[in-house]
Amino acid sequence: MSYQEPLSPPTPRATHNEFVDGVILGNGTFGEVCICTNQDKTFAKKKLLLTATQDAVQRFREEVRLLSKLDHPNVVRILDQKLFDRPLWYVMPLYRTSLDAELSSFPGQEHRISKVFRAILDGMEYAHREGVVHRDLKPLNILMNGPDDVVISDFGLGREIDPELTRQTQTGFGMGTPFYMAPEQFTNAKASDVRSDIFSLGRLLYVLHTGPLTHLAVDLSKIPINVRFIISKCCQDSPDRRFQSVSELKQAWLIAMGEISIASATDQANTLLKELVTNTTGVEPKKVDELAELLLRHEDDQDFVHDTLMKVPTDVLVEMVNRRLDDAKRLLRKFSDLTACTSFAFSYTDRIADKCESLYASIADFEIRADMLYCIMEVGFEHNRFYVMGRFTELLEQSKQPGESLAILDRLKELEASRPQRLGEIARQLTFSRLDHNLGQFLIPYLGPSEEPPHS
Repeated sequence: MSYQEPLSPPTPRATHNEFVDGVILGNGTFGEVCICTNQDKTFAKKKLLLTATQDAVQRFREEVRLLSKLDHPNVVRILDQKLFDRPLWYVMPLYRTSLDAELSSFPGQEHRISKVFRAILDGMEYAHREGVVHRDLKPLNILMNGPDDVVISDFGLGREIDPELTRQTQTGFGMGTPFYMAPEQFTNAKASDVRSDIFSLGRLLYVLHTGPLTHLAVDLSKIPINVRFIISKCCQDSPDRRFQSVSELKQAWLIAMGEISIASATDQANTLLKELVTNTTGVEPKKVDELAELLLRHEDDQDFVHDTLMKVPTDVLVEMVNRRLDDAKRLLRKFSDLTACTSFAFSYTDRIADKCESLYASIADFEIRADMLYCIMEVGFEHNRFYVMGRFTELLEQSKQPGESLAILDRLKELEASRPQRLGEIARQLTFSRLDHNLGQFLIPYLGPSEEPPHS
């Protein structure tokens, strides 16, 4: 579909759930995008035509499902939808234009390019983190009201990152738009993953500097020298030679733009922590965001994540939870899982227990509290450290809020298949009369046949 500025005010044509359709902005084989109004507010509506095939219907519903789970300022939002009887549609905010329509104005505007490309990177970094690949990134699918209001749209070819997921594509059938498609999408769309989107991001960065395409040949001599490496690495034929994540690409982009230095991640984290600790006016939200983004960019560096989170003061992590709950949960789960399977000196295990207990006491989220308990448990029993095991049993026996035991049970059940003996070790340490009923009922069967649950 193509987008353009409406040339006249919308003319009402039909009413669906109080949305009145107006001027058509663009159309394709099976669908169209039009202006619509609701209580004097103007939106955009994407809908399928009655002639759409069942395959198009399935893809449309999949797009809505993917978009509905995403919540980020640089990913288009779904405001309303109708998916069960035709015509199918969804409503989204109305954007003034698309990147495709604006491309000719970008070459030479380095500051503007930087802002728009950073917004696209932020949106795609978030989508990938949520398990969604786009597979059709191109200027037409970037909507904008200005450099500070940019969203990625049209996830119609997207899919969740799950190798076992049933695809809507067949081996050998390519999908996407040719210039922006990674080579693997031409031969086997099922093989596409986050690195296919990275190829498309490199192509987007190229046309931001060159303007609309006049031919398909790529000439990097037209690109500023500090950007050439970024585009070249994004657009390698082999996915293994590209940036392996949008976080890695964003880090390289910020270095190329001079926004950050090539200081090590540890040096950057230490600088941020020093600034957070020495700020006498309280925890600075912007610095908390920078720390979260730094950790997420390097989340695969397990030692860095563990060492940094051990240094972060509890009040800073509480602020991170309050501001970025999903990111904080992701990072603290990684911390818990990594720490649980690593060997440490005895004295250091006590520090881990103290850290996790502090977070358990300070954070209300049940899943994070369960992760902290799980971490203390594994470290204590794996190292046979009585102090740490004692901290775990004491915390587990504390009265629980309604529903909290469900999150703890979910973590403990991970041991049923792999290490049931650990559940027996836990059960023998507990006083069942102090234990939440649900937890007690789960753990009693792991006592030996001749063992009675301790009640005092």
